[in-house]
Amino acid sequence: MEFYKRGEYIDFIDEPPQVPDVFDDIWGYFLDLNNSRVADNAITISDIYAYFKVIGVTIGHFELGILQDLDNQYLHILHAKNVDEL
Repeated sequence: MEFYKRGEYIDFIDEPPQVPDVFDDIWGYFLDLNNSRVADNAITISDIYAYFKVIGVTIGHFELGILQDLDNQYLHILHAKNVDEL
């Protein structure tokens, strides 16, 4: 799985699950938001709404929930990876 964090390429998920086609858009949104992440903090709701305002897309509670779940999982995996490296 490829991610860019603060301009630095990282590859930390060895065998990522396949994202169903129906989630292509939301996955792309998450990757964009992840690339603008500040440190290793959660992506805020304000950041999410600002992003969607800029790109001119309206999202609902369902999409917001998916983005928050993806962010929580990302941070969980990142934290687990960092703990293993200590």
